[in-house]
Amino acid sequence: MNILLLDVAASESGALSVLDQYYKELQIDSENHYYLCVSSSNFKSLGNMTVLKFPWVKKSWLHRVWFELYYVKKLVNKHNISRIFSLENLILADIPCEKWIYLHTSIPFTDLHFSLLSTPKIWVYKHLIGKLIYRSICKADKVIVQTHWMRDACLSKASIEPSRIEVQMPKIDCRDIVQCVDRDKVKHRLFYPATSLKYKNHLLVLNALICLKERGTLGELQFDLTLTGCENTTAKKLYKIAVKNRLPVNFLGKLPREQVMEKYASSTLVFPSYMETFGLPLLEARLSDTLVIASDCSFSREILEGYDGAMFFSPYDAHALADILEQL
Repeated sequence: MNILLLDVAASESGALSVLDQYYKELQIDSENHYYLCVSSSNFKSLGNMTVLKFPWVKKSWLHRVWFELYYVKKLVNKHNISRIFSLENLILADIPCEKWIYLHTSIPFTDLHFSLLSTPKIWVYKHLIGKLIYRSICKADKVIVQTHWMRDACLSKASIEPSRIEVQMPKIDCRDIVQCVDRDKVKHRLFYPATSLKYKNHLLVLNALICLKERGTLGELQFDLTLTGCENTTAKKLYKIAVKNRLPVNFLGKLPREQVMEKYASSTLVFPSYMETFGLPLLEARLSDTLVIASDCSFSREILEGYDGAMFFSPYDAHALADILEQL
């Protein structure tokens, strides 16, 4: 069977991790041939995996829509495709073949409200693209989600039979994991690997540090971010607040995976994000056996269930996080 693996959207963070996982796993599938559509140049054709690169898709939303609606149909006909497996949360093209979707965005399924003025991209994704995602889910032969809470969300928001939804937790290469030797030695070092999207909620951690500073209990705390402070207006705002208040925040920029694994083992993970499908750092930090301070949300509760190193706080209460840090 010829299968079109569709993921021109992936470029960073969790989406790229999912793409990389399937890229490696499906190469051992001797029964099928895969045509992988990507925009990145980091993937090469190997064995049963033919990589088709479309960097122009990233030029604008119009390029992306044209690709999804029309160009995909050409690829299906050209390569005699029997199944489309989309890792992009949706399938726009109406093509008479089997359709699988890997759903890894929680934005359309959240009950949180977003402003068109302050968060236009998220608003569009929730209210406009979200409707396309619902439509795709209803027409899909199989929908793969990362957590049980997402499965329940799909069943409540879209008309789909339960048998067509499968839960697959993201797989971690445990050979990359570095074990935390002593949790007591990592309490003063906070680490948060995340992009500068607003819902990642970096600001709450900075407010918690300001709160500790006002209490006089900041101590030797250090907060390491995988941002430079220049990525966008949100990142620039964080940098200005950190400098203005003389907070112990280190803007490290994007780190290689090996360094991220080492940071887990030598730090306490702080994860204030309030909108995730899965939250991969939570699982990675758990596997490293380090301390994890996470937002009290459905995804974090599910991933950290039964873990003795987990602590939870409201992602809207900086004082609650400050209390936990003070106790540590």
